[in-house]
Amino acid sequence: MYQASTSRVRRSPVLKRVKRLFRPVYARFVHALPADWHVILDYVRAHGRVPNLQHPRTFNEKIARRKVRERDARFPDLIDKIKVKEIVGSRYGHEFINPTLAVYNSSTEMDFTQPPLRVPPYVIKASHGSGMTLLVRDAPIDQTAIREQVDAWLKVDHSTAAEEWAYSQIKPRILVEALMGGSRTITDYKFHVFSGSVYAIEVVLDRFAEYRINFYSPSWDLLDIKRYAGRLPSELPVQPPKRLGTMLELAESIGRDFSYVRVDLYAIEEEIKFGELTFYTGAANDRFEPVEWDMKFGEQWISEEPRQRCAAEQIVDSLREGVVDLGRR
Repeated sequence: MYQASTSRVRRSPVLKRVKRLFRPVYARFVHALPADWHVILDYVRAHGRVPNLQHPRTFNEKIARRKVRERDARFPDLIDKIKVKEIVGSRYGHEFINPTLAVYNSSTEMDFTQPPLRVPPYVIKASHGSGMTLLVRDAPIDQTAIREQVDAWLKVDHSTAAEEWAYSQIKPRILVEALMGGSRTITDYKFHVFSGSVYAIEVVLDRFAEYRINFYSPSWDLLDIKRYAGRLPSELPVQPPKRLGTMLELAESIGRDFSYVRVDLYAIEEEIKFGELTFYTGAANDRFEPVEWDMKFGEQWISEEPRQRCAAEQIVDSLREGVVDLGRR
């Protein structure tokens, strides 16, 4: 049994309300801390226990350690939403790439009287972060609201918000792409790849309404994950994409040189389109229920031997050992 999971903090409704009120204060506080302390406190806040970064065992602990320790020079270009499209397209075929319609350095460069912005549908994204996506499905276009949103995105420093180093190496830019699937919402297939082998496929359903998440094995057996990142699974059966085999091959080929990467793909009828690569899945804060799945995913991740611990890890590990020792008496 994983003993750290026994020290979980119980959350009451009152505590949840208090945490919401103090969220801005917490954000200012942790951003003033060294990166390692920020990661540790975020983890405790999400999981209710202290992470073991010296000898991580769970998936989220290994993501947290990657945030604190890994400085892989390949990561920045591969999570830059503009650069990665050219890299993946040149290696695996541009037929897998959703066409880029425009790239902007600022909102002032966006001209809504000219293509591609004049006539929807299209999607606007930021190159340097997560969750910064705006779907423009039809007219009329609220140019002011779009510019304000873009300006806000360009000010975000995702590397300090979640201590994900690779984002600090990316130039903030705005990407405009064709809207895949047109007016309908398409399914997002997220392949969790460990050392070139897909362990699980996370299927995101109805993202802009109910937002359900199912997990499947590579042979499309439904995994018994009751909740992930706060999202429930769909109660309806989900059929595998028509070209699942090709999607598996593509994801494993992309991920073969990494101990872990999440490869996001889309399937539109017979077409397969590349989405993005993620090395910091959930920022180490997305919880599995049951929690045993955190361990199962972690067991797939064969990490390198840990280097010298930072000061925060030494102190936290000492506290963890004290908690465990007290729990055994």
